[in-house]
Amino acid sequence: MEQATEQIKTAIHQILGDVASEILMARLDKAVEEGSGDKEALAAACGKIEKLVNLFIGTEEARVIGKRCKEILEKN
Repeated sequence: MEQATEQIKTAIHQILGDVASEILMARLDKAVEEGSGDKEALAAACGKIEKLVNLFIGTEEARVIGKRCKEILEKN
């Protein structure tokens, strides 16, 4: 799951770029780390991240992150 965790973090940083604040990015990274135990926990973390991005950034970015997380989880 370590590889999937890093891939998800990278995807989030690529999608949000300079849009999100450092505080939000740290919170998103922490959520990914907390869910890195197994696939189900990581999927739950992705759901939480998608909701946070939807709330603080926007619907389109949240949708893209959700889609990217699902792709990464399916590969691993």
